Amino acid sequence: MTVPFCQDVLALTQDDLTRIAASFTNLHNHEAATMEEMANLVVDHLYNVLRPTPYAEPQCVLIRLFKTCGIEELPVELRRQVVEHEDDTFRTLALLASRGDDPAWNSRHTSKAHQAIPLKSTEAVEKIPMIANLIRMLGLNLSDVVSPNPDLNIAGFYPLSVFYVDEAADSPYIPAKGDFVVPYDIHSVVGFGGLITFSDMFTIIMFFKVSVPRDVAVLFKDLAQEVHQLLLPFQNSGQIFTPTAGARA
Repeated sequence: MTVPFCQDVLALTQDDLTRIAASFTNLHNHEAATMEEMANLVVDHLYNVLRPTPYAEPQCVLIRLFKTCGIEELPVELRRQVVEHEDDTFRTLALLASRGDDPAWNSRHTSKAHQAIPLKSTEAVEKIPMIANLIRMLGLNLSDVVSPNPDLNIAGFYPLSVFYVDEAADSPYIPAKGDFVVPYDIHSVVGFGGLITFSDMFTIIMFFKVSVPRDVAVLFKDLAQEVHQLLLPFQNSGQIFTPTAGARA
């Protein structure tokens, strides 16, 4: 594996974030055919860059990229997992890309419980504290994610922000303490994202082995715009998921 450069997240500065943001421009040159392919390039790049030295272990245990999708946008095999009735029309928070220390975390297909999280109502989302808090910290209302609000498109401007948990073990918003947070020694959780268009949001969530200071976490907002630009063409074309061999309606 070749690491283009590395950056210790604990020593991150605004200039360092600018350099990381600039490195995303190289991903535009990849011939990704779908948003899923581009999302995997993005999380793989971040996973490899965020380390104190080129030969050190990555500082993230796990990085994932999610996007909201309507039922009709999901691949057939994924739709079958979340749809109970033929007339279901709710939205989901779908996993597009994953990269982590466990080999099972390196594909959305091997995620056990997060391939498509139903967002059936604001009440249902409230029962998933991490997702509800994530949406709010990204500057959005739960209702605008469950039922997209065209008024959020103000002259093409879409809000982008940061999600931050300083210590996962102490947070009510981070689940799976016993089989994820504790055994993998996860400390801080940092996410960034927002709206791609008024109808859909994206977020990247990073689970760190180190305690990331708040003033460092907020710098990641600068990456949101770069990732937004990488994902937007696929949102506009509707090319979201990479077709799975053998999938049938």
